[in-house]
This record gives sequence, structure tokens and C-alpha cells, in this order.
Amino acid sequence: MPRLDLFALLLLAFICAGAASARAGGIDDAEAGRSAYSRGDYDLAIENYTRAIRSGELSGENLAAVYTGRGIVYYIESQSERAIADYSEALSLDPGHVEAWYMRGIAYWLQGRHDLAISDYTEALSLDPGHVNAASNRDAAYALSGQGE
Repeated sequence: MPRLDLFALLLLAFICAGAASARAGGIDDAEAGRSAYSRGDYDLAIENYTRAIRSGELSGENLAAVYTGRGIVYYIESQSERAIADYSEALSLDPGHVEAWYMRGIAYWLQGRHDLAISDYTEALSLDPGHVNAASNRDAAYALSGQGE
């Protein structure tokens, strides 16, 4: 009888280990999100990025990059408020995340919120003075807002 109990215990441990290894971790989910995005499968990208965020395994720059990635997909899917929320969350985690500043600027610009776009493009340029797209978009936002630099 004790031998059977040991076998049952080992079988249970094996099943649990297999289930744990079958579940992707935060980094794997983030990579799956990036891959789905690259294939144009935006619903799956959002699902994978969301799973990576909820995993609790990512923090700081890594988590900010995942929020930015999901924000880009929301932006493509014309969900600008969700995109802005994700870029803002990325910036709260990593204020030096240039692409989050830049992408949030784009979302604001397309909403006609030119002052906010200008502010975000300016911040992106302060972090990366060579960011040509941020510079040209900021110039366009200034022109549309009627402001000069």
C-alpha cells in the first residue's frame, strides 16, 4: 500500500510539473504577442500581451515595453483611448521609454489634441534628439495648432 501512495504522489507531481511548464510565462506571452502582431493577428496579439501583463512576472522596462506593444495594437485597431491608457501606464513604469512618448503623441495628434501631442513629442525628443519622426510630427502638430515653436 505505501508503494501505491508513493506512485500516486509521483504521478501527481509529474502532472503538476507538466501543467506548469505548459503554461507560458510572461516573457513567452510577450513574445507570442509580438509574433501575433507581426503576422497581423491583432486580437491574438492583444490577448497575449494582456496575459503577459497579468502574469506578474514582468516589471519596469520589460512591462513598459509590453504595455507599449499592446498600445500599438490598440492604436492600429482604432482604439485610441485604450492605446493612450497603455502608453501612459508604460510611461509610469519607465519614464524614459521614448517610443511610448512618441506613440502617445501620435494618438493625441490624431484625436486633435495637438497641445498634448506636442508635449509628448517634445519629451521624446529630449530623450532622443535624433528621433526624426517625433521632430517632424511635432512640427506638423505645431502647424495644425497654430502655434509656433
